[in-house]
Amino acid sequence: MPVLNELKQKITSGEYDDRFRRVYVTDSEVAAQHARYCKLAETFAELYAPDRDIRLFSAPGRTEVGGNHTDTTTAECSRPVSTLTPLPRRRKMKKILSA
Repeated sequence: MPVLNELKQKITSGEYDDRFRRVYVTDSEVAAQHARYCKLAETFAELYAPDRDIRLFSAPGRTEVGGNHTDTTTAECSRPVSTLTPLPRRRKMKKILSA
């Protein structure tokens, strides 16, 4: 897992653009996410430690920390709702999903 500077380099170099495109669709929207996700990584490092591994997750609608999901999009919505929140990785968390 990447730490802060490695993750920021991968984001700004476009390494994650194919993954971003699945959520944000257009190239201009994908490019706009670079600064947003870098800021998220910086906030995580400030809150929890700059040398910790960082993973990024995105979910449409609102997903609560407890795992509940509330779908806030409709069929007419052309763009997913995305909220970014830095969370530390729990040391003994079991892997539930794998992409």
